[in-house]
Amino acid sequence: MRFIPITTPTEGTRSELTLTYYRRANSEGKLLKWVTCHRTDSCDRCTLMGGYVLVYNTTESAFSEWDATDQKLAALVDSWVVSSARRAD
Repeated sequence: MRFIPITTPTEGTRSELTLTYYRRANSEGKLLKWVTCHRTDSCDRCTLMGGYVLVYNTTESAFSEWDATDQKLAALVDSWVVSSARRAD
């Protein structure tokens, strides 16, 4: 799987106009990851990973780190999970 960039043309003078979308789907076509990047190098990333939906702000310049960041965030959320045995205490 790889990201497929989709670029939109510039319109007017809106500085926050979305310029690029990235999407990644599995072999069945199910959307797994999508990113909306703006002219300001600010991007909104959404990832479906296991039972999680990760949503966070990143930069397009950090593109090569996006997948690693997803893994780290999922591991962090996993560390917050309280097992049912610990809840009974």
